[in-house]
Amino acid sequence: MKLLLVLLGTCISSICLGQSKAELKQQIANLTSQKATVESQLQTERKDKETVKAQLERIAPVEVDNIITEEEQQPKSKIIGDAGWRIDLNGSKYKSDILGQLGTIWVKDASGQLQPQGAISLSEYKIDPSIISDDNDDIIYKKFISKGTQAQGDGGTPFAKLAAGITTDQFSELSISVDGTSLIKPQFAQLRKMATDLADLFSGANPNKVFLCTGMHVIRYHSRIFSKTDATAKITSPVINIGGTFFAQNNEEANEFFVARQLTEIFKPSNKTSTALKADLQTLITQSETVIAASAKNYSPEEILSFLLERIPSNEEIIAFQSDADNFLSKIEAIKPLSQKQKVLYKAASTKITLLSNKLVLLDK
Repeated sequence: MKLLLVLLGTCISSICLGQSKAELKQQIANLTSQKATVESQLQTERKDKETVKAQLERIAPVEVDNIITEEEQQPKSKIIGDAGWRIDLNGSKYKSDILGQLGTIWVKDASGQLQPQGAISLSEYKIDPSIISDDNDDIIYKKFISKGTQAQGDGGTPFAKLAAGITTDQFSELSISVDGTSLIKPQFAQLRKMATDLADLFSGANPNKVFLCTGMHVIRYHSRIFSKTDATAKITSPVINIGGTFFAQNNEEANEFFVARQLTEIFKPSNKTSTALKADLQTLITQSETVIAASAKNYSPEEILSFLLERIPSNEEIIAFQSDADNFLSKIEAIKPLSQKQKVLYKAASTKITLLSNKLVLLDK
């Protein structure tokens, strides 16, 4: 109708202006051609919309996860356990420095704060750092979530920050992956040498509690946003179908990080040789339980552990002992039961271990 009115108006205008019939016929022919072009474009657009709609209808619906369990957020290799690993609440600043943090020294001062005291030279102690990688284990979790999805466990904090960026008309493709894990495994002799070299940290009436960073573990939480879209619109980005409604990927992406740190406590050793140490402790366990408990303070927990095991403890045993002394004792006794006085000595050694919170706030100078 609009086109006819245009044609009529043009014809009237042309007659008024005294145009010839030939000129009018040419104008009408031009307008007819333009009309055909417009109709062809409209038909193409209708076909495009129908094609897009048909393609969207073939997209199978995806499920939205309502609850992400703690198990779903853990690596299958279970690198992180109770063995000295704790959440680093300031970890975002260290997420890209998992090798550089190995060998850093931290002290717990009188106020209970952990503060940095530089780092040891790993090469000086002949300690080789390692990066643990498992290509089949990099992706821990990958599902679609909504604003109402909840995450259980320690990963709830980075997840909550990402979920806050999702609106009611959006969904997120959330992936959780291991960014990296680094470890060092200092042995008994190396820990003794470190403690000797760091003697100044143990001086004073109230000596500091000294810790060595022996591991870093970083998990990345990545969110890719999908927004509600018109099913007939021309879409070039990936599309998902949730309950019959379509959502297209936009340019919104965000990352949050979960960082865990392994700390191994270093104790000031006695100044005795291994032979003299063994002789002293053998004499000590012949004394009363009260004397044993009081005298145990003169020896480091690792020295006492070595005496009770009758061998040098491994790195894994030292960490297990520091992490859960009661549980480790049950493992020792499953192999070789200890006498009552030996248990008193073991208990005295375990009480020297510093219990840290599962969540660390490390201060920077």
